[in-house]
Amino acid sequence: MNFRSGPTTVVIGLGSNVPDRLRWLKCGLRAFRNAEGIEIVAVSKVYESAPMGEGFEGDFLNAILVGTTSIPSMELLKVCFSIERSCGRDREREKTLASRNRTLDCDIIFYGDLEIKESGLEIPHPRWKERAFVILPLLDVADFLTEHQREEVLKAYQELPSGSCQVLNNVLD
Repeated sequence: MNFRSGPTTVVIGLGSNVPDRLRWLKCGLRAFRNAEGIEIVAVSKVYESAPMGEGFEGDFLNAILVGTTSIPSMELLKVCFSIERSCGRDREREKTLASRNRTLDCDIIFYGDLEIKESGLEIPHPRWKERAFVILPLLDVADFLTEHQREEVLKAYQELPSGSCQVLNNVLD
């Protein structure tokens, strides 16, 4: 189901592996803060991790944003794509390249406590529990998550292998 009445807690992951990575994360944060219908309430620290999968050149910086919105999930996905474009990502061009580098990648991790499976959108994000660069930043913003989300994050953290991601001293804000 794609419709919710009232504000919903949403969690969005940001990532970049293109030079000046922190700049691209800040671009995404600024765009989400300026997006109509979304209020950003928490921002994690920035984490660095090796890429997962083939075709990436360079480590990623990642962060998590928590916000509230009444925007339906599919519309929120469109907002994410628009913000990626405004921060230099060209999804059409990526299809023709062997490289999978990203100026900015935005993923909806949670949309309230809903489970959503629609064309091009699966929430919770299907691989979030496998990714230290999602789990560790989620711990930073745990006070802003729903009770169910916090329980899931703590469970995923307990199963997380060590040494797969490191926090940077800088903060995205």
